[in-house]
Amino acid sequence: TGVMREGPGSFFPVVKTLESGTVVGLEETRGNWVRGRVGEVSGWIAQLTFEGVSAGVDYSGMIHSEKAVVISSVDIAAASKGLFEANYAESHKVDFARVDALEQLQLPPSLVSSIVQSLPPTNPRLLQGLPAPVFANNVIIRQDAEQLLGRALTATLLSAGFVDTPDTIAYVNAVAAVVGSKTPRYDITFRVALTADDGINGFGLPGGNVVISRGLLNKVHSEAELACQIGHEIAHVTLYHGLREFQKRSTHRLTDSGFDELNKAVSELAQSNSGDGTKDDPFAELNGLTGDTSQDAVEANMTRVANTSYLTIIGKRARADELEADLYGAAYAAAAGYDPQAMITYLERVRDDGVGQDTFRHHPAIQDRIEALRDGIRRYRLVAGRPVLHTERFMEQTARLRGLKEGM
Repeated sequence: TGVMREGPGSFFPVVKTLESGTVVGLEETRGNWVRGRVGEVSGWIAQLTFEGVSAGVDYSGMIHSEKAVVISSVDIAAASKGLFEANYAESHKVDFARVDALEQLQLPPSLVSSIVQSLPPTNPRLLQGLPAPVFANNVIIRQDAEQLLGRALTATLLSAGFVDTPDTIAYVNAVAAVVGSKTPRYDITFRVALTADDGINGFGLPGGNVVISRGLLNKVHSEAELACQIGHEIAHVTLYHGLREFQKRSTHRLTDSGFDELNKAVSELAQSNSGDGTKDDPFAELNGLTGDTSQDAVEANMTRVANTSYLTIIGKRARADELEADLYGAAYAAAAGYDPQAMITYLERVRDDGVGQDTFRHHPAIQDRIEALRDGIRRYRLVAGRPVLHTERFMEQTARLRGLKEGM
């Protein structure tokens, strides 16, 4: 499905869900967003939503014409998602309610706008000179399957406890919205959750959720550093790091036709009852479709992929992934108007404080990251104009969180 929002940005509230096949009349464009109308409802839709249309296409010839664009997507049925999440929650002892709360977070557009207005204008072509991603073009995964996987991983990471300071959460998510709007995946809502962990940890998860620790946030000293850190985690999402398992043909099949089988089975079961009036065991029908004699093969394989991706994301990331995320994350922050060199400042602080050796033991050496990033910033000319740090605003917005830590 696609969504129609109140304004041209993924942080605006959704006014209408657009089912596959919906015909949308076009009215105007603003950046990568198109204002359209469906019946009596009008709103903004990301260009990426439309079938056969890539980001950056010129819609001007279609505005106020008889042409329309059709929403494209094959969806995983809600019942199928529920089946996977129910089994995952039971087997992993996690609660998806925390993920639901994160995804229901509504940012005041005025908060995001105030941040945008405080940032300098940037070159819209800044990202075009970056090297081609190492891995992203090799990933084939349906977006709804990606989101389902990301929800499972988010639930797992938040199971150990999370921080609930509304003002800080809103501020951090507003910065994420600004940085995320400059990425190739500007159409998804990047949401940030804070774990109650005083270690330095950050995770960019499939589908757009970002989880960072309280310890990481306390090591950050400016909004630009925060933007770079969030940008780093967002880069793991936009570049599909951690999803190497989906490169396998069998897994791709299960995330596509396999879910179609799952949808069909759940739909049929919802309409059939056994002799005693209770619904049939869903696994019985699925066993017939998949040949699995013990449990739903699709759910089992999605769980396997979730577990494998989780181990990849929290374990030893490939050196190339981390260096690539450093460069792209700094570039995303720079495209928003922040100083990309703030990422270097942050890494130098971590190195000098002596916490890097253990915390980043599965990453490339911090000094290697610093040198590679410094070279990348210079080579790809990421510093231009007058990028900002916004140190005072960051300290003010996160004061309560830092106070909580000091009072513990």
